[in-house]
Amino acid sequence: GGEPLLGWQRFYVDLFEHPKMKDLKNVTFETNTTQTLHKDFEDYLRKQDRFEVTWSCSPKLSVSGEPWHTAIKPEIALSYYRIPNSQMYFKFVVADATDVDEVTKAVAEYNQVGIDVPVYIMPLNTNSTQKTLQSWQWQEDGDIHQDSMSTYSEMPGGLEEINKMKWRKNNGRD
Repeated sequence: GGEPLLGWQRFYVDLFEHPKMKDLKNVTFETNTTQTLHKDFEDYLRKQDRFEVTWSCSPKLSVSGEPWHTAIKPEIALSYYRIPNSQMYFKFVVADATDVDEVTKAVAEYNQVGIDVPVYIMPLNTNSTQKTLQSWQWQEDGDIHQDSMSTYSEMPGGLEEINKMKWRKNNGRD
């Protein structure tokens, strides 16, 4: 648990270079996307070509109690995005339509700096939230195609799909 880029960066190079890690193929950092990469760690990631890095970026929304200005850091996310041999996605925890609006705003800020990656929405772990979010799932001709809401639901196109969800909800198509 905890933020893996907070205090651990100074140990990762030694860990990844340990002989028992020689077959390492992928490393995933689940991060809140607020921590600047230390120069030595960033340099290591840029130069190594043995493994791929996945950035699982989960910026906090107001539902978490985290203020926007400390939670949404597009320039930091961009530094992760620019690491060679890496991939990135965003996942957001939402409780209601207000949170979906915040996701729209956050994705727009990340897009403004050049980040265009998959966006996932995960419901806050409550039955009423899951029921509400299930009504926002993709609808074609009035049919609801429900994904498992206990796992992430990919939103291809990011901001475009968020806006489709909001339009359907606002226009009684839920």
